[in-house]
Amino acid sequence: MRVSVIIPVYNASAFIRKAVSSALNQPETTEIILVEDGSTDDSLHICEILTQYDERIKLVRHPDGMNCGAAASRNLGMRLANSEFIAFLDADDFYLPGRFSFAQELFANYADCDGVYEAVGIEFQNKESEILWASSPMASVRVTTMTERLMPSDLFQALLQGKYGHFHMDGLTIKRNLLEKSGLMNEKLRSMNEDTDFILRLSLTGHLYPGNLIDPVAIRLVHESNRISAPRTKNQIYQDRLKMHMETYRYCKQKKLKKARELLINRMAGDCRSSNENKNKSSIHNLLYWAFGYPEILLEVTYWKELVFSLLSLFHTQRKIKNAS
Repeated sequence: MRVSVIIPVYNASAFIRKAVSSALNQPETTEIILVEDGSTDDSLHICEILTQYDERIKLVRHPDGMNCGAAASRNLGMRLANSEFIAFLDADDFYLPGRFSFAQELFANYADCDGVYEAVGIEFQNKESEILWASSPMASVRVTTMTERLMPSDLFQALLQGKYGHFHMDGLTIKRNLLEKSGLMNEKLRSMNEDTDFILRLSLTGHLYPGNLIDPVAIRLVHESNRISAPRTKNQIYQDRLKMHMETYRYCKQKKLKKARELLINRMAGDCRSSNENKNKSSIHNLLYWAFGYPEILLEVTYWKELVFSLLSLFHTQRKIKNAS
């Protein structure tokens, strides 16, 4: 098994050496593509030094050394990857020994396997980062994984509905040719949701199998600069997720994936209903505001069904209140 490991690098001078070392220690790693994304610290210099350490390490940058974001950086790496398999690693994270052992068996045993997802653990850099994590929406998470071993055909709906957890890019290995069907990452998304959109599209277009869902194959380092633990309001989280789901919806519309489109509309409508304290009134307001921001949704029958459902819910609630008084 020959794997290209893609590592986007932005202001990761304190971490990149460990990330690269952990990838080099995997016997399946045939190349590491460092995509330096216009860092303002010493990351570029350290990456240049690392390329002299091992011929498997390659360094690339965006034109003029621009900062283009994680999606564009991973895309550049995927375009340049030479191996049959592609894996991902954030510059502040690291692989554990045997990272690809389970995945290698699955690819060998299942001819239709396009990708394998596995558990990823977390490690706190210090007490301050642990406190910051505890105040984030991820506070209860210690291992990012799926809690059920699903058939590939069931994965998209499970991920979309959040029934059985989710998985992290650090624990994902895919065949390079899957990208011909899924496409690369959506560079319009730069709010942490580009990973989710990409994973959803992979689950729609390929057969992704569960690998080791119990024991982590990689570790996410939690520190004060993590985007995931940065404070965000409930409305910011909702708006970012809505934008991401709309991009996935457009992808499904382009690919004529009707069922997936309907599931996405159901999920977005559910987010509308639960994104405010006053659930009934806010759901109608948010459903209308959703259509105002994304008028293309008005052409979907499922949207109108969701709006009618919310109106009926409001009517029944008000009727109960009236009868009770």
